[in-house]
Amino acid sequence: MWVMILGITTVGYGDIIPITHISRLIVYAGCFIGNIILILMTVAIFNVISHNEKELEAYEFIENFQNRYELRNCAACVIQRYYKYNLHFN
Repeated sequence: MWVMILGITTVGYGDIIPITHISRLIVYAGCFIGNIILILMTVAIFNVISHNEKELEAYEFIENFQNRYELRNCAACVIQRYYKYNLHFN
């Protein structure tokens, strides 16, 4: 049981191990609390990094605006080439 709990919590086995049941219980509680703290820190960092709905809408708006700009430039190039082609061959 001791090896299983420490293996799951990735603490490792170590050279010094608790002998009494009370000390093992304290170590179990420490491993559990350590994992809870790590989980809470991970969630907090994810919440800071992730975007909310308004930010995602703004990003999509900017992306659509850039796509429209690129499409407009491509259309202008097609019209210019068509015009130059007709001038050259007519």
